[in-house]
Amino acid sequence: MNEDLINVIISPINNVCVIIVMAYVLSHRKYYWEIVEGKRNTKNEVLFTLTFGIFSLYGAIAGGIANVRVLGPMLAGLLGGPIIGVGAGLFSGGYRLYDLRYGAAEVTNSAVLITLLAGLAGGFVHRWKKGQLPGVCEAAVFAASFEIFHMILTLIMGQWSDGVIDIVKRFAIPMTVAHTVGAAIFIFVTRNVVSARKNQIEKDNAQRELQKSEERFATAFNLNPSPMSIRTIDDGRCIMINDSFLRTFEYTREEVIGETLRNLHILIDDYDEIVQVLREGKSIRNFETHAYTKSGKLQIGLLFCELIDIGGKPYTLSVYIDISERKKLEEARLERLNLVGYMSTGIAHEIRNPLTTIRGFIQFLRAKKDLIHYSEYFDLTIQELDQINSIMSELILLARSKSVDFTLINLNTLICGLLPLIKEDGMATNKEVDVDLGDIPDLLMDKKEMKQLILKLSKNGIESMEDNGILKISTYIDSGEVVLSVQDRGKGMDAEMLKKIGTPFFSTKDTGTGLGLAICYSIAERHRAVIAIESSSKGTTFLVKFKI
Repeated sequence: MNEDLINVIISPINNVCVIIVMAYVLSHRKYYWEIVEGKRNTKNEVLFTLTFGIFSLYGAIAGGIANVRVLGPMLAGLLGGPIIGVGAGLFSGGYRLYDLRYGAAEVTNSAVLITLLAGLAGGFVHRWKKGQLPGVCEAAVFAASFEIFHMILTLIMGQWSDGVIDIVKRFAIPMTVAHTVGAAIFIFVTRNVVSARKNQIEKDNAQRELQKSEERFATAFNLNPSPMSIRTIDDGRCIMINDSFLRTFEYTREEVIGETLRNLHILIDDYDEIVQVLREGKSIRNFETHAYTKSGKLQIGLLFCELIDIGGKPYTLSVYIDISERKKLEEARLERLNLVGYMSTGIAHEIRNPLTTIRGFIQFLRAKKDLIHYSEYFDLTIQELDQINSIMSELILLARSKSVDFTLINLNTLICGLLPLIKEDGMATNKEVDVDLGDIPDLLMDKKEMKQLILKLSKNGIESMEDNGILKISTYIDSGEVVLSVQDRGKGMDAEMLKKIGTPFFSTKDTGTGLGLAICYSIAERHRAVIAIESSSKGTTFLVKFKI
């Protein structure tokens, strides 16, 4: 086989192998990654220049029909910029001045010049790409184009002499192929290692974030003042509980782990219903249930359950909020309301009968001509008697046993009907009324009582604000309940005042009877609704929650 043909085959293969090894070795060097990722400093720039300069020098010394001395500065420029590219080219360029293996001085001069231009051209591409790695095809096209330019420059500088033309014919194809394939392989290896490195960095970062997240969750889980547990969906066994769970239900961790809440007699009454809802993939919020401690003490609480994923398996994260004390306060308040209601019903009826008689006689005396000069006193007496009668009417409303007429009514319809009256009340004291009515279902309610509740809450809100205040009335659905919200922008109430709100005859107003909110609580109780209060220095919100 012809020796030149052997060199054409062997020389590119040999150089490509060297390029692959070099690309792999460099991809594991810190200074190389710092340059590629734009984290430059003097040390890594010098090391980078030396590396590709030595590779270029290797190409020049090794020679051969497919030598790759131009590839070193070309890659240095593509990856590091023009200065590093030209710096790397000086190595083989300087050596090439003394290498006379290729004959004519014109060839030597063009070789020196082209080595420097390769680094410069690669650097310009680096600038054009704004420091980003070129694609494999881009690198191959650039290398092939530059080698064609190399051959043309050699012919021009050699003045198209026969000797120069013979050299170009001999070296053009092997060197173009070697540089094209070499550049493509080097960039291919670099891009793949870059991608793998980025993926690994992202994976490590994600792992660290996951670890931090797990630590934060564990801290929040263990330090949460409410009892919390993580249980399996299938059989409901506890796999994790916090310290508050142990304190609340009086168990040790060893007694709870691996057991169900039913086996521990913590949840008994509603256990099957809760499990069924969770197995259907639904969440549980504000579910009122009874729970028992190890010693048998009954607690009333709100249960919240969310489905979570741990290691690809579904689990239940449960939070239990003890409302036993709140329930006791509510029951005590309702007992006071009922007591006042029962007493007031009898007292009111007994007082209203003689009041009617007294008022009739006052009106009779006022009509006598010889007592006309006492008209002012008679009018004042009648006015006070009417005020007493009004208070008696409100006392009757406190009666728990008061008969109610439940019909399907929509809260929005009642609010819209009362809105002109509420707005007129607000305009009289320079207040605005804003309404935001959501899409809510009809409810079984007593129309008259519900109108009274809306009017009393609205009046309280308007009276609590100064001029230019805004009262907002809203309806919406939250956690399976229809909510009526009456929000004012008054001064708010402190904790002590909130404890007494709803107690008969307690009022924050100088002229108030203290029966308005007590009546609202009584109406809410008859409708199986709950009144919640949120108050701050920016105002107070009354939330009346009706079960659907």
